[in-house]
Amino acid sequence: MNKNKYNMFSFLLLGLALALNPSCSDDKNLEPAPEAVNIKVSNYAMLYETVHVNTTNVASGTTVTVNFGEGTVVEGKSGMEISHTYTRPGHYTITMEADGYITSTKDIEVGSKPGISEELKCLKDPDNKKVFVAAHRSHTSDTSIPDNSLRAVEAAIAAGTDFIETDVWCTTDGVIVVNHDFDILCNDGEKVDIRKVKYERIKGTRLIDRHTGKFSENPADVLPTLEEFLNAGRGRVFYSLDKIEYNPSVSYIVKEVERLGMIESVYFYAGGNPQTITTILEINPHAHVGVWSGNIVPFRNYPDGIFYSQGDYLPSKGFDTNLHPDIAEGIFPWINYLGVHDEATTENSLNEAHLDAILAEYPSLAFIQCDVPDLMIPALKKRGRR
Repeated sequence: MNKNKYNMFSFLLLGLALALNPSCSDDKNLEPAPEAVNIKVSNYAMLYETVHVNTTNVASGTTVTVNFGEGTVVEGKSGMEISHTYTRPGHYTITMEADGYITSTKDIEVGSKPGISEELKCLKDPDNKKVFVAAHRSHTSDTSIPDNSLRAVEAAIAAGTDFIETDVWCTTDGVIVVNHDFDILCNDGEKVDIRKVKYERIKGTRLIDRHTGKFSENPADVLPTLEEFLNAGRGRVFYSLDKIEYNPSVSYIVKEVERLGMIESVYFYAGGNPQTITTILEINPHAHVGVWSGNIVPFRNYPDGIFYSQGDYLPSKGFDTNLHPDIAEGIFPWINYLGVHDEATTENSLNEAHLDAILAEYPSLAFIQCDVPDLMIPALKKRGRR
């Protein structure tokens, strides 16, 4: 047999041996390259917020190691949440390794303001005196600034408000916007139902100057999306999202807040609908939820949460909700003090006699929602409640 035929014969024998006995080959070269780990985690967190990391494309039970980028390394199993609390603001890179060889990274920004869970821990202190203030419709006493505008967000933050309240609605093509009512006056003079039109119909709609009752002349005063509205105050203020109970898109709204990494910045007000409460907490058990007085039953399944019960205290107009039974259940009282309901108070003034009556009736009061946070906060400070 000549040399060339011998080499060819030897090569064929080697190939046959490898085919019959795969263990002789390099397994790693034959296997497809593993996919990178799909890290599920928000890209933004508040200070002291517990960050929950998970994977979606690694076999359940696989050993994973997470390096949170500031010296903390945690080992766990895929399919289970791996959690960590950041105690310093900054930019961090989370690195996850599965079975020692599949690696992925994801960046996260940690703000300097504590999240709701941390900020409201004081409410569980029986000696707490602080009353948190929410700006209704993001109002201040400056009536030239339209409801729920980005300028209103800035004004409310400048006033020192803790929460900004707004109503949220979803268009037929899935865009969530903020507006006090489900209908809005468009630039062409037609009033439309936000829930029944595509976003293009209302995009760029000018908002109403509260002082003149006409379209604002400021080009910045246009209907904002929820994303724009939340990002405007990100890391500086908390939000209370209202009308969730009336919105069939509650799941989409909660998931949008999750996508923006702002679960620790938002309260979801579920009104009087227990099913809405349950839906929100099933989507995200870490969500913060509020309810109208007397509808607290679903909260009993979430004993570690911080929940509030909302009511009115304006007895001269017949608004006087009894919050005491809910307080006895450990739910924190939230009072609506809205001047537009009361003849003695206008939308841009404060009736301090009513404030004193509220504080006397509910000494454990946790929140006041009002149209004048710039007046309410100094009044509470004067009374030792800030």
